[in-house]
Amino acid sequence: MPLPGGASDKYGNRYEGRWTVSRMIEVMAERADAIRIEVPGKEGEGAEFRLNYGGRAEYHQVKRQHSARGYWTLSDMRDVLLRFDGKLADPQAWCVFVSTQSADELRELSERARSSTSWGEYEQEFLNAKNQRAAFAQLRRIWGCSSGVGVYGRLRRIQVETASENLLCEMVATRLAPLVEGDPETVADVLAQLWLDSVHKELTAYEIWRHLQQRGITRRDWGNDPHVLAQVEQANARYLEPLRNETIAGRMIRRAETGTAVNALTSAACRRSVLLSGQAGVGKSGVVLQTVEHLRKAGIPVLVFRIDRLAPQMNPDDVGRQLGLPGSPPNVLAAVAQGRNSVLVIDQLDAVSLASGRNPQFFDCVNEMMRQAQRQSGMGLLIACRKFDLENDHRLRRLTGEHGIADEVSVGKLSREVIGEVVRDLGFDPSTLTEKQWDLLSLPLHLSILADVGIAPEQGTLRPETAKDLHGLFWDRKQDLIRERLGRPVEHWVEVVDALCDYMSCYQVLSAPASILDAWSADAQAMASEHVLARDRGRYAFFHESFFDYVFARRFASRGQDLIELLRAGE
Repeated sequence: MPLPGGASDKYGNRYEGRWTVSRMIEVMAERADAIRIEVPGKEGEGAEFRLNYGGRAEYHQVKRQHSARGYWTLSDMRDVLLRFDGKLADPQAWCVFVSTQSADELRELSERARSSTSWGEYEQEFLNAKNQRAAFAQLRRIWGCSSGVGVYGRLRRIQVETASENLLCEMVATRLAPLVEGDPETVADVLAQLWLDSVHKELTAYEIWRHLQQRGITRRDWGNDPHVLAQVEQANARYLEPLRNETIAGRMIRRAETGTAVNALTSAACRRSVLLSGQAGVGKSGVVLQTVEHLRKAGIPVLVFRIDRLAPQMNPDDVGRQLGLPGSPPNVLAAVAQGRNSVLVIDQLDAVSLASGRNPQFFDCVNEMMRQAQRQSGMGLLIACRKFDLENDHRLRRLTGEHGIADEVSVGKLSREVIGEVVRDLGFDPSTLTEKQWDLLSLPLHLSILADVGIAPEQGTLRPETAKDLHGLFWDRKQDLIRERLGRPVEHWVEVVDALCDYMSCYQVLSAPASILDAWSADAQAMASEHVLARDRGRYAFFHESFFDYVFARRFASRGQDLIELLRAGE
C-alpha cells in the first residue's frame, strides 16, 4: 500500500487509468458501444466514466484503496452509494464499484439480489443471515428508501469488482492479445495516453482503432488465423459428431422443421433468428444438426455449442475459453465470417431457465452473447429451448413474439408413418401398438432408447408403455453391456450416478467436472462408451436430460428421502 498523500494519489490515478483502459478494450471488441471519460455535469459526479451497452448506461467509480483499513464497509462508501442512488433512479443504469480492496458487504447484497428471482424470494431466502439483514437495513437508511423493493431493484444493478493492480495489468494484456498485433503492454500504454487526452470525450470503437492505426497498431485478423479456424471447427465437431452417431435403427429421420429454420436464417426478408421449441425428447437437437449441416453446405460460417455442458460463467469471454476459443463465441464467429452472413447456434437454452430451477444467473451471460450476435452485421441466431421453459420463464418468453429477437419454430412429434417404419425395422408389428405406445414412440428419444436396448421381439408385440418403462430397460441393459465390456461386474454404477445427481442437483447444473468421478473413473469411462454418460472437455453429463430426471427420481426413492423436505430445501 502506498503512503498517504501525493504517492497515494499517483497510484490511484494509475489504477484508475488501467481500469479505464480495460473498459476501452470492451469498446474496441465491440462488446460495448462507447465510453465517455469524465462525463461533465451532475451525471458525471461520482463516476470516472460512463460505458454504454446498447440502451444501458454503466457508471464506474474506481477507488484504489481505503486509506484507513484494508476493506470497504457500507459506512466507508456512503458518498459513493449516495451518488449511485441518483444514477440508479434510471432503470437502464448500472453502477460499478472497483477497488483493489474488497467491499464484501455491498458485493454480497448485490450478488444475492441478482441470484434471486423476486423481492419476496430475496427477502425470505437471501437475507436469512443476521449480518445480511443488518447490512440491507443500513443501505436502506443511507439511501433514505422506505421501500425494500426499491433497494432490491437498485442492488440488482450494482456490480462490485475487486482486482489487484497486477491482476488488472494481466487482464488488460490478455484481452488485448487476441485483438491487436504487437506487444499488448505497448498498446496498453498508447490507450492510457488516449484516456488522458480524452477528458469529456466519447470514444467509439472506430475512434479508438483509428487512433491505434495512426500509431502503427493494427487489428489482429482472427479470420485468417489457422489456429483460430481450427478451434472453431473443433468446437463444432464436439457438438455435431455425437449427434451424427445417434441414428435410430440405422436411419436418420429427416425433419420438416429444418427447412423452416433454414429459410428463416437465410432469407433476406426474414428476421434471421430462430428459436426451436418443443417438449423434452422431441428432437430439437436433431433439427439443429440438420439445419447446421445445411448451412455449412451453403458456405455459411457457423459456431454451435450447448449450454448444459458448460460450467456457468458471468462473462462471454470465459464461455469462449471453455469452448477452446480465444474470445466470446459471437465475436470469434464474426472475425471468422469476415463480413459474410453467419449463424451462432445455442442449444439447450433451458439449462439457464428459472422455471426448471437451474442456474438462472448464467442467463445474463448467455443473453449478452445473444446481444453481441445481434450487434454483429449479418449474424443470425439459432436457439433451441424446451417449450415448458419458454412458456414459464419470462426472460426466455421475451425472446419471441412481436418484440422478441427470434421467430419461434415448434418441433413436433413424429408421424405414425415414421414410427411404424422404425418399429417394423426393429422386428415388431406396428399393428399391435396401443394408443399409449404410439404416443410414447412419437418422441425420437423414446424410439432411440427402444432401438438401443435391443429388445427381442416376442410374438411381434412390444411391452413398454411409459417413459419409465423404457428408461428402466435402458438402465438394466446398459449395465449388462458394460459388464461384458469390463469383464467384471459394474461395481460402481450406483456411486457414479449418485455422485453426478448430487452434484448436478446441488449446483443446479446439467454437467459435472470429471474429477468428482475420479474414484470410479473406469466405470465412468465405460458408461460414457456405452452412451449412458457424455463427456466433453473434462465434464460429465447424462446422455439426455430426461434420463437424468429418471435416475434422480429412482435414486431419490431408493434412498427413502422425503419429497416435501426436498421441495422445501431450495428453489
